[in-house]
Amino acid sequence: MISRYSVKRPYTVFVAVVLVIVLGVVSFTKMTTDLLPSMNLPYAIVMTTYAGASPETVEGIVTRPVEQSMATVSNIENVSSLSAENYSLVILEFAQTANMDSVTIEMRENLDQLKAMWDDDSIGNPIIMKLNPDMMPVMVAAVGKEGLSHTEVTKLTEDSIIPELESLEGVASVNASGLIEENVQVVIRQEKIDAINEQVFGYVESEFEDAEKEIADGKKELEDGRKELNDGQKELNDSVAELQENQADLAENKSDLEDGLDEIEGGIDALDNKKKETAAQLAAAQTAITNGKAEIAKNLIEIDNQLKETEYGQLKSDLTILQELYKSIKILEGTPEETAGVSAAIGLIKDSIKNTNLKSELDTITTVTDVNDKIINVQEKIEQAKQDPITKKLVDAKADLETADATLSQKLTETNMGEMLAAIEMGSASATLNITKSQLESAKDQLESAEEQGDHPGVTPVEPGHGQSLADGHGKGVHRQAHRQKKQCQISHTIPPVHRSPYVPGGTLIPFLLGWEK
Repeated sequence: MISRYSVKRPYTVFVAVVLVIVLGVVSFTKMTTDLLPSMNLPYAIVMTTYAGASPETVEGIVTRPVEQSMATVSNIENVSSLSAENYSLVILEFAQTANMDSVTIEMRENLDQLKAMWDDDSIGNPIIMKLNPDMMPVMVAAVGKEGLSHTEVTKLTEDSIIPELESLEGVASVNASGLIEENVQVVIRQEKIDAINEQVFGYVESEFEDAEKEIADGKKELEDGRKELNDGQKELNDSVAELQENQADLAENKSDLEDGLDEIEGGIDALDNKKKETAAQLAAAQTAITNGKAEIAKNLIEIDNQLKETEYGQLKSDLTILQELYKSIKILEGTPEETAGVSAAIGLIKDSIKNTNLKSELDTITTVTDVNDKIINVQEKIEQAKQDPITKKLVDAKADLETADATLSQKLTETNMGEMLAAIEMGSASATLNITKSQLESAKDQLESAEEQGDHPGVTPVEPGHGQSLADGHGKGVHRQAHRQKKQCQISHTIPPVHRSPYVPGGTLIPFLLGWEK
């Protein structure tokens, strides 16, 4: 039939043949040769870094779990691995009919679940690489130039050749190997370090010698000062005769001393009253803080009871039970007894689960991995339940109460510290006043002794130390001195003020200032 049609319509057949020839010629001229056609190789690599880990550690913690996780991927045919220092490589071979895009997604899901089980932050995020001919270099070339050194050839390659190749259309990347990198090595010589240390030690020893010399000079000055002090005491003994001529001034000073003693006693009484008032204020503050903490504890218990009745509280309780279950059966993972042990453990804790849906879901758990997945599921449900307005309000209220409780605990600690410091400062002030009172009484006794010596002309001069100053805690004291040229007696005394305590409610402890001059 075709031959009969061709004979009857020769022009039509001729046009069709010419058209086919023209299309063939055009197609042949437009056809390009692809040396590296796009191929979908059924291979993938999982690379995981573990900084600072030995190959044995990498194999036990990273490589083996990754192999077990990848073994469940669909269309997998072969799994091989390489464990080295600081990194792990797992090479996967799939069937020729496998869709590598869907396989990659499945691999990523398994790796995300595995990553959650790694506690060490040094383990990096696993990287999935699909093998592709495009990853292989299309051209390898060697660079050399006559008259240039290796360093100059390296500089020529980095500065000129590589940028030119990267600028060509269709070039994705250019990598160079065998380049020479110049560096400077610093070698520390021990003999020079020892020489510098000797210089430093010599300088330090010279400084110590200078300091010892200054200390010796200071001791000498102290000895000279003691000698001058003894001379002053002798002069003070010589002035006793003139002191006997000033009986009237002594009597007036005695009256002033008695007035000062009365004021000191009044100050001691006022200090005792202030101490009682401060103690009462501190006790009231402690009572208020303790009552506040008790009220907060009561509210926390009520909130906890309310949370337990919500889905959030039930899920939290169930999560704790599942986590304890996972810890107890984790050792069975990968063993022949895993399924039986997991079922027995679930039977023991099933009655403790409050959530009925979760209790029914426990029947489907057969492996340790299922328990871990269920824990993750419950955690997600907890986050969803936490978004409930009532639950969120209870959780926020509990957090606020815990913050307030911590604040009150800190305030209570500060109050107790303030009570202790206030007691120390008040005790110090009281001791200072009592010492000052004793000093004034001693001065009064000395004045009376001087009056008796003035009534008896044959009195022995005062021994060294009787006429020296009576020093209080701040270096000031009651002074008695007889002047040879000015027949005048002067006595002055200052009681140091008691400093303000930042921990005492009510402010400043009682300050005193007493002084007189005749």
